[in-house]
Parts: sequence; structure tokens; C-alpha cells
Amino acid sequence: NGSPMAFVPLPVPCPACAAGHANVAGLPKAVGSHWRRKVQLGVTLAFCLRAQQAQHAARRLTRKAEGALAPQRSVQLDQDGRHWEALVSRIGPPLPNGEKRLSTAEAWRCGAGKLRVVCHEASSITSMALRGQSLCFGTSSGRLRVVDLRSGAKVGEYFVGSHMPSPISLLHFDEAGELLVAGDLRGRLHAWKSKFPGSWGYTPHPDISFVDEDGCAHSSAVTGLILSEDMMISSSCDGTVSFWSLQDDDEVIYPASSTRFLGVPLCLCAGGSSQVFVGFKDGSVRKVVMTDGKCADSMALPPAESGAVTALAFQAETLIVGFEDGQVKILRQGRDALIAKPFHSSNVQELKMLSDDLFVSSASDGRVAVWSLNTGSPLWGFRGLSRAEPEDLEPVNARSISMAVDSEKLLFSGLVINPVTPANTIFINDWRESRSVFDEVAPACEAILCMDFGDFDETA
Repeated sequence: NGSPMAFVPLPVPCPACAAGHANVAGLPKAVGSHWRRKVQLGVTLAFCLRAQQAQHAARRLTRKAEGALAPQRSVQLDQDGRHWEALVSRIGPPLPNGEKRLSTAEAWRCGAGKLRVVCHEASSITSMALRGQSLCFGTSSGRLRVVDLRSGAKVGEYFVGSHMPSPISLLHFDEAGELLVAGDLRGRLHAWKSKFPGSWGYTPHPDISFVDEDGCAHSSAVTGLILSEDMMISSSCDGTVSFWSLQDDDEVIYPASSTRFLGVPLCLCAGGSSQVFVGFKDGSVRKVVMTDGKCADSMALPPAESGAVTALAFQAETLIVGFEDGQVKILRQGRDALIAKPFHSSNVQELKMLSDDLFVSSASDGRVAVWSLNTGSPLWGFRGLSRAEPEDLEPVNARSISMAVDSEKLLFSGLVINPVTPANTIFINDWRESRSVFDEVAPACEAILCMDFGDFDETA
């Protein structure tokens, strides 16, 4: 009846894959061409199927390799089946056995505080400031967030509307705790009055902006910030140190005076009522005194071989200097300089005074330590915190660890939950990059840790 099904083709070896296909050579021309098209389509589909199977096999191997490289996640810690991991550990002598009740000072010296997580943040935390039970931290996205230390709840959020946000480099409350000032890596300085809005409230406009004649506080990154009752001092890697009056209640404040140095200022610390210590990239420290609206400076420490001065702290005629190579030096008036015992391996990012004999440091090597000022020795600390990448080791870049302290609390960032792996990206959510299954079961974020010491005091 002319139908192709009326013919029974004989199988012959296929020159392409040696499989037995139908022999259509003896069929009528029209019918043979019909079967030839069918055979060619079948061979093409077979090759496509094999290629697709190979792709699926390669993907399975890739997922298996990613799973092997990802951190071991054997315990599910929430109802959604997600896992949480961190690589932070304590370093130091063993803790007391707990039979003797410790005072707050004793707990500080041996590190016998109560460690807890305050809150989590999806962006990288670059700076912190503490006032009472309110903790404010700046992020790499340019936002400021205020959380309550007791509950960890967010009580305020601040930012400057811009299509080019810049990481917050420094945060400070004034002495009264009524003003919060933030400096960023673009050289901008803004302030918000500490009347926090309700939960999840947003404040997109600062209450006060600090500008010079060019319309910005500094032309480069803000590297130092000091606040007193009626004065603010800022430094920038553009070489300037500026003094700002806080007595006027204006929305825009211009510098009362400014001085420019040949070197690059990287840090500031107050040295008394009218003097400021400035650390420079060449390893020197200069003392700046402001009298009658004029600035006079003198050399406090000549350039050192340890590299740039990246952190400063001052109390009771004692100046502590942190360097780019991790060295810590203690300078006392009338005494020889004391070089602290080696502990940090890269630039010291922050130094904070705790008491007459204790201070705390953080560095880009992922370590935080509490030191004895008299002996220059670290007493205890933490390691495994966020480390700066090689391209971020420049002192003017944002910090990898931020700190805030008072007499009863030590707070620090850098606790990376579920560290970065080939299957688990951290702080980067780019829609152009494909996501794997591990991004869902192991979300990455950064946490703020708080070490409480106040509960150890017998009078508390």
C-alpha cells in the first residue's frame, strides 16, 4: 500500500557507531529518503543523549568535590536543617576551676568571662562603638546599625543615601553619648543624634555633616577620630588633621582649624586635654598641641623599622604603639621604651586601654589579646577570627576585626560563621554567579562576640 511500514529493512553496521541500523538502500526513493531522515535523526539524538549524560556525570563529580571541600557539617542546629560552624578558639593558660569566686579585675586578668553571641550581620563589620547597653557597628555596605546588648535586637539603622556607598572606617560616641559620628573610606564625616528610632527604623539622612571648602571633610579615607565634649579631631590619609567645634547646633560644620603633614596619618589618640598623638605611615609618632586656634607639633617617636604605625592608645603618661608588622611598643615618660613580647604577625588594628595595667589589642592576623602593661606580655586571647586578605593588608583599608570595651565587657567582631569554601561564598551575593546547594544549608555571616566580666564581682 506504499506505506514505509510495509517494508522490513535489514540491519547493517553503522559506520558512525558500529550499531545495527536499517538498510534502506533497496527501498523506493521516496520511502528510502523518509527512513534515511529517521535514521539520521536517531543517530543525532543518540549523540546528544550521550553528551548530556556526560555533563550530568561531570556535575555530580563537581558537587561531590565541593561537598568534600566544604566544612564538615554533621550536626543540624536549627529546624530548617542548617548548620553553623566557626573556627574561633581561646588561647592562654587554663581557667580557674571555679571554686574561688573571682572579682571583675581577676576575671579580666585570667579571661574567665562569660562568652556569648550578641548578634549576626550578613555584611562585613568594619567598626564598632559602645555606649552603655547600646552597641553601634558600621559595615562594608556603609550602614550603621544599633543593637541592644541584652536582647541583640536592632533598635536603629542609619545610612547616607548614595549610589556609591563606602565602608565605615571609624565610629565614635561623644562623651555624653548624645552624638554618634561616623567616618568612611571616602573621607566623609557624618553625625546622628542618639535618639534611636524603633525596631527596624531607618534614618537615611544625617543630623550633622562635616565639610570643608571642597564639600567633603577629607579628600581621602578617614583614619582617626577623637571626640570630646565640645571638640572633634579627625585625620585622613590625605595628610590632614582637622579640628571641629561641636558647640554650635548647625547641620553643617566647617573645620575650626586644620594642619597638613608631609606624611600619611594612619591613627589618632587623645593625649590629654589639649594634645593629640598622630601615628604615621613612615613609623613615626608626632604630638600635636592646639593653642589659641593654632597647631604646633613635635616628634614623639622617630620613624621605626617595624613599618607604619597603625594603632595608638594613651593613658596616665603611657603611650602604646602598634605597628604594621604586629609589634607593640610601650612608651613611658622618663623610661626606656618597652617592646612587648611577640604575639601578632601582621598590622595591629586597634589598641584599647582597660585599666592602669591592662590593655587589649586586635590585629589583621585574626587574633585578639589582653595584655599586661607592666610586663608587656599577652595574658590570654582568641584566635581564628576573620583575617585580612593579602590585598587588604594596607593600613588604610577597612578593619577585619573591630573592638569595643568598657569596664565589664569586651566586644569584638570577626567571628565568621561557616567560613568561605568553593561551595559557600561569604558576604558576596552576586546574581551573576551561580549558587550551589551548600549556600542554602550553610549560610555565611559574621557575628559579634561579647565577653561579660561584671557577673564575677561579689558586689554585683
